Amino acid sequence: MIKICVECQNEFIPTNNVQKYCKSCAARVQRRQTNEAWQKKKEENRIERKSRPLLIVKCEGCGADVMSKTNQKRFCKKCFLDKYKEGLAEKKKLRHLGGMNMNKNFKCPICGIEVSSHYNKKYCEVCRELVLKERNRRLAKQRAELLQEYFRTMPKEEQLRRMELISKKLLEEEE
Repeated sequence: MIKICVECQNEFIPTNNVQKYCKSCAARVQRRQTNEAWQKKKEENRIERKSRPLLIVKCEGCGADVMSKTNQKRFCKKCFLDKYKEGLAEKKKLRHLGGMNMNKNFKCPICGIEVSSHYNKKYCEVCRELVLKERNRRLAKQRAELLQEYFRTMPKEEQLRRMELISKKLLEEEE
């Protein structure tokens, strides 16, 4: 059974009995309807917020009267800012202490030297440098292998063109 699309007036074969739109129009119509519903809900919420009566709430910090449209407001502006700054300072302190273990003694797993540090470290400074150099060397080797594999898969003309570009860059760097 062939139907005519309500949106574009083209004929289409429906996939179910209630289908009103062709495939090309269905997504566009659904997006429009969703947007309209969202806009309507947004407007209803805005009107509802405006029509709320003002409540008078006692500030939990100083006991002053605070006007609010919801009962969620617990502090006057001054007490809120004080609590907010206090909370930030506490978070900063926790973050600072969370990343550190105060004067932790540990043994370096490579050389066995006992080291005292207030940071969470795994190696002594000398061994740490060696581990980083080894990791960087290993990564450079993996990168080189990947580049070689990439070169092998590309056509010969492209390989030659890229090798010329690389040699030109190297010559410019030497000068």
